[in-house]
Order: sequence, then C-alpha cells, then structure tokens
Amino acid sequence: NQKCKECFSFGVDDTLASEWGFPGTCDSVSSHRALRAWHIICFGNRQEFGTINTPIRASERKFFITESMEEKINNFFSGAENIIKDLTEKKKKYLESLKSLPYKSETFPIAELKQLQHINLFLNFAMERFENEIKVLEMDFGKNGQKDPDSFTKAKNDTEQRVLSDLMITLDPLDVWSHKFSTESQGTGENLTETPNDSVYYMTSFGASLRLKMTNKIVNKGEGIKKVIQPIMEKIFFEKPGEEISETPKLGYFVREYTTQDFLDKLAVESTDSDYQSSVRKYERGGKIEIPKLDNIKIDHEGSPVNRIYF
Repeated sequence: NQKCKECFSFGVDDTLASEWGFPGTCDSVSSHRALRAWHIICFGNRQEFGTINTPIRASERKFFITESMEEKINNFFSGAENIIKDLTEKKKKYLESLKSLPYKSETFPIAELKQLQHINLFLNFAMERFENEIKVLEMDFGKNGQKDPDSFTKAKNDTEQRVLSDLMITLDPLDVWSHKFSTESQGTGENLTETPNDSVYYMTSFGASLRLKMTNKIVNKGEGIKKVIQPIMEKIFFEKPGEEISETPKLGYFVREYTTQDFLDKLAVESTDSDYQSSVRKYERGGKIEIPKLDNIKIDHEGSPVNRIYF
C-alpha cells in the first residue's frame, strides 16, 4: 500500500523503526507491535491522536528513543563512567606510590638562567625581525602579496630562510649549550635518515632545550619562523623501548621534553638574582628512572628519534 507507506512514517528512520518492531513503513501497520509503538509516539501539535493519514513535513519530523535504545545509551555512558573512575583511581594510586620514592630535580645556576633569558629575548627579536621584513615586502607586493602572490611567497620564504640561518649562526657558538643534535622528521628509530626537515635541538648541561621545528617551514609555509621556533623547555630526556632513560642524546633514542609555567615565567623576565629550582622531577623505582607528568607540567612534548649528534 504505497499511499499508506507515504503517510505512516512518523518521521522515523529504518534503524529506529526496527527498534520498534516494524521497518519504518506501513508494511506492518496491522501488527500488534506496530500499533503498540504507534500508541507511544507523540505526533506533535498538528496531528490528532489516532490519526495516521496526516502527512508530516520533513521539518516537523521527530525522532524518538525507545526503552531498549535508552538502555543501550545508559549502558554506554555507565561503562565510560566506570572507565574514567578506574583510570582516576589508578592515577591516584600511582601518585601515592611516588611519595615514598627518592627523586631528583635540577637546580639551574643563576649564570645559566641568565643566558637562557637572553636567548629567549633574542628569539623574540628574531621573530620580530622576520615580521618587520615581511612588512617591507608588502610595501612592494601589496598586503599579503596580492599584487604578485608567487613572487611574494618566494621572497617571503627566502627571508624566512635567511633569518633562520642567521639565528643558528648566532646560537651555535654559545657556551651555554652542551649538545646540539637533530631528530628525524618522520621515523621509528630504525634505519635512521637525515633530511632538511629534521628538527634541530640545542641543549644545556642542566637539561634545558630549544627546538627548531623545521617541518613547520613546509607545513606552515609563509606563516613565519614563530612556527619554527619552539618554547625553551625546562628538562629533556631520551627514551628507547627496553633501554634506560638517558639524560644525554643517543642515536635512535626518542626525545621527551617537559616544562612548567613557572619556568616559562622565569624566562620571560629580563634578569634574575637567584638560582632556579626545577619542579620537573625524576624518580627512581627499582633502579630505573621515571619521569611522571605531574599536574605542574605545562607542556609535554614527545619527539622523534635522534638521528645526528653535532656535538
């Protein structure tokens, strides 16, 4: 009965209709289950109770949840709630277990902290320099290079590369760095390869680190070196499955960096008059080092494997 199929839809799709015991059309309208479903449906203001031949416009269609569907939804959220409770309890127990473990944290001497503050200022200057040079280019090419987009993009990329090269020439000889290394832009730690897009890291003897994320020159082309220059991080470690955590770079080891808001605030000021006690802790459990991500961690970065150590 085609006419009946057009009228007796209630705005219900096949999935919901199946839940009620009929296939979303009038094929089963005479069945007890269909009539029972019909009795529990709210037709809306335009339909009279017991009337099934009044067409319902698409804008007026309503969807309804049956008891069985409601039960499934409740079970889903109940299960998710239990998982969250379980994870919360496990985290609580883990944090409690840390209280009895010995731990260490770095104390940055005032001399190194001052150097890092100066480097942070220099990084900000490099980003401002790039933005100012782009403004000069826009005087020739128009806002965002609208007069000659291709030439503007090329000039912008050349400017970015020049500023970045000058930045690295300035950073390389600074005696604050104990290591310089790079990590694969994409890799698993096996069959290490090198590309121009590999991230370059500078690291101090107390574990602070600076990353230049070269892949962002490609992914965020034209958005400036502020996408390449990453925040100076408070503590860097190196991990490899089955191996102990290292505090110096090793080929094939993955980078893990942490920083707190307190450390970032320290770098933002122009001077300091005291050492800095880091709150990034490394715990020792069973002869192995653990570095948990506690609530004070502002940024936690998991990097790619080290593929080259410059010094």
